[in-house]
Amino acid sequence: MEVLKEMKTLQLKKMERSSYKIIITKELEKKIRFVCSKVSKVEWSGVLFYTHEGEFDDGSLTIIAKDMIVLDIGNGTSTEFKCSDPDVITYMVDNDLLDCDMGLIHSHCTFETFMSGQDQAMLVQEGTDRNVFVSLIVNNAGTYTAGITRKIASKIVEEKCYRTFGNKEICKPVESYATQYIEWYNLEVIKEEDTPEFPELQDRLLQIAEHKKALEEERRKAYSSYPYIISKVDNDIPKSQLSLFSGSDDDIDVPIIQNPIDESHPIEPNEDGVEFDENIIESCIVKILTGDINADNSVTKLNIAKANSNILYQRTFPKFDDFKYFAEGFLDIIVQTWAESAVIITDENIDIEGFDIYSVFASYLNTVLDTYTDSENPYTLYFTELLNNYL
Repeated sequence: MEVLKEMKTLQLKKMERSSYKIIITKELEKKIRFVCSKVSKVEWSGVLFYTHEGEFDDGSLTIIAKDMIVLDIGNGTSTEFKCSDPDVITYMVDNDLLDCDMGLIHSHCTFETFMSGQDQAMLVQEGTDRNVFVSLIVNNAGTYTAGITRKIASKIVEEKCYRTFGNKEICKPVESYATQYIEWYNLEVIKEEDTPEFPELQDRLLQIAEHKKALEEERRKAYSSYPYIISKVDNDIPKSQLSLFSGSDDDIDVPIIQNPIDESHPIEPNEDGVEFDENIIESCIVKILTGDINADNSVTKLNIAKANSNILYQRTFPKFDDFKYFAEGFLDIIVQTWAESAVIITDENIDIEGFDIYSVFASYLNTVLDTYTDSENPYTLYFTELLNNYL
């Protein structure tokens, strides 16, 4: 009668960060993404087929994960892993994987990937049976964790020594035994990048992206040199810091425009069935003429004249292109922020779904702005051009 010896469970020791890597090939990554999309609510597991390059000792070890076969779909918290499944050998033969080693791949579905207590128990179980064991954990989000174990044996040889005639020492090995444990290292996961099917198109897309990035950097510089507007109204800024003007009225020798903001203007709405909140409209006109997002229609005639005379924008933006970058974002904030408050629908029969409130607001704002602008003022003319883009 054969007596089965129970294998002793070895101790698992997690080692410090290593330089070891695992590369997920393109074809394997496609399969992982496919299975995660089809089995997204519970865990699944299977056999990972891999080869290796480099060695443990010099830190060059790299695992190349080539393929997998799914063996089990679990209950959401656990799966089974059976390398002895006959389907595994058949799959290896059919897919030319006989030169590969086998490890474990399993999902954490919607959860983060990490070596859970159950995963570490698997490292102990498989690491006890094998010299090397690789485990790859994936999830639906595409973030992976991987580890590798190796079995360490500390061999000790005892010697029996005695002295004989002539005081000669004789030593002979009499017993040897080994202390074994499992070392566990995390692997850096690297996904093999796809080679673009259209390299020229790929290069073109990269060029466009780099150009856009450069434009955004110029826009950022323009905004950063203009402290009065960032992206939204900031009510926490002290009013003393919001003024675009310094000095007294006597310091400025510019003409006052003839139609100040605080007077009503005889402009009829250019859209049937709507009215406009004139206070909001006039406030937005002041914002455009001064470049101050926090300005309203209480600003003085002299300040309006100063903005209308190009002094403000010329001083702030020596380069007109910098002003253009500023104006585009600035006007978009005005339209997006105040359109819904300024436009009042008075006709109940208006088709709300087909009603473009931003276009209506921009159109009326442009009409009013025209009464306060100089035909030779390039800054307000550019705002007019931008408003036309909403129509």
